[in-house]
Amino acid sequence: NKLAEHMSDEKIKEVFLGITALKHYDADKVEQLEEDCKKERTLTLRYKKAPYEPESVKDIIAYKIVYKSDKLYLCGYDLNKKSNVVLNVSRIKNIISRDIVKKEIKYNMVKVKFEICDLDGDYISEEEKIIKEKENCYLIEGSYFSEFFAVQRMLSFGSKCKVIEPENIRNEIISKLKEMRKVYG
Repeated sequence: NKLAEHMSDEKIKEVFLGITALKHYDADKVEQLEEDCKKERTLTLRYKKAPYEPESVKDIIAYKIVYKSDKLYLCGYDLNKKSNVVLNVSRIKNIISRDIVKKEIKYNMVKVKFEICDLDGDYISEEEKIIKEKENCYLIEGSYFSEFFAVQRMLSFGSKCKVIEPENIRNEIISKLKEMRKVYG
């Protein structure tokens, strides 16, 4: 706290004060979800997808908690849909039950090949590997937990990135860019 008094940069000041981007989350809930992920527990929870939609009950095998785009997400496997799912932690209303019996699941990762030119200040994450390198351009393969994360990652590179495959991710990015163009003209 004493050091924070002398900081002019607000972000650094917040670090010294112990204020984080997670300050709006229920710490006990996040801690318990992290424990559920470590033990890959099956959770039955109430979830509200959007403000105008009714709550739904989901059966999820908890896999990991990630922090991306200033939000906290629970990644898991939806037992009803039989697929990976990404849930915004702030929209989990409550956990109805926890099953401690571990179920064997094969997570279906989304593979994306893309080219980045002029990597400069950007970085390659642990989900990605460089396949080929040529004059200031890299062919990279990424393995992402969901299409949502894959698309967000590709968009984060801006115009430096060109998705090679799969076609559905490429089309999703084109669609998002068209939506953005409508907004910005």
